[in-house]
Amino acid sequence: EAAHLSIPAGICEGGEVDENALRELREETGINIAPEKLVNMTKKLYGSSWRGIYPSAGACSETMHLFCCECAISAHELTELEGRICGVATEHERIRVHVVPFEDVVRLSPDPKVHSAVLMFQTLFPLEAS
Repeated sequence: EAAHLSIPAGICEGGEVDENALRELREETGINIAPEKLVNMTKKLYGSSWRGIYPSAGACSETMHLFCCECAISAHELTELEGRICGVATEHERIRVHVVPFEDVVRLSPDPKVHSAVLMFQTLFPLEAS
């Protein structure tokens, strides 16, 4: 099956969820952001009511957290990201970065993580998402 568009993701390997998110973003896209720019949308939406969101509730107990960040990036930097090959070789990752418009990402990706992230973002930041 052909590769599909997704968002950076990974298994928490000890440490805080936020630290793991920053590491996965760096490994899978080459993007480094300051920790204070990272927003845990799952915590912001649910607080401590839930451990995370359940991608397959009833089928497994796995949870995940979804994040966003706000940072300034130039058109040149976006162009430099497009097509970049990233990933951790020892984990057999070969990830090609694609930059897509926010309004197109749900249509372009069958990944439920993407769909959940877009819905959370639109719920938490309705003016920015419209």
